[in-house]
Amino acid sequence: MGSKGAEKNRTQNSAEASARSGRVEVSTKSVVLLLIVGLIGLLISMLDLVPRIAPTAWAQLPSGKPPAPQTPPHGYVITKPVKGSDIPADYIFVLTRDEIYLPIAVRKPRGNGPFPVITMDWGEGKRGMLKVEELVERLAPMQDRMIACGYVVVTVNYRNEIPYLYEQLLQPSQNLPDSISGERRTLKSHPTLDHQDLIATMRYLQSRTLCG
Repeated sequence: MGSKGAEKNRTQNSAEASARSGRVEVSTKSVVLLLIVGLIGLLISMLDLVPRIAPTAWAQLPSGKPPAPQTPPHGYVITKPVKGSDIPADYIFVLTRDEIYLPIAVRKPRGNGPFPVITMDWGEGKRGMLKVEELVERLAPMQDRMIACGYVVVTVNYRNEIPYLYEQLLQPSQNLPDSISGERRTLKSHPTLDHQDLIATMRYLQSRTLCG
């Protein structure tokens, strides 16, 4: 009986030791798994920050010549009749913040203004002034009614947006000092986004006193 009891105790002790070992092994695997998941989450967070870190370029150092002055708002106007309407359209190339020209059309009541403004925008960023002319011709009956009510109607074909930059750029682009060429080149802090084309349009209209 004593021998059988000792054997039974050894069997129980062995089973308990195996169970404890299994629990320790499972617990260790769980901890390792949690550490791996946490590490992956940390790496993803770090990668999310990478696009927000803007590299410093030599041309952006403050030791160069002062930033180039901003060119005043202006545009180049071509006046043409509008099919089916007695109100013509001024097809205008308006200077934007990044020194390119934006195609717009302005149709207005008689007189010098200022007038309230309605903008009719197209944002696919393609076909330039051709698209503006198509829109004016197609929308002329509706625009004529707006003009009869005293509004300036502006058709704008602004550039296509750069969607992923909206989260990163909190300020509009600015002219930067030029520390490379020794001149005062126009160097921008970052790209111009589509909504800034609309701002350029309104500033141009204000320069012509077409709106307040």
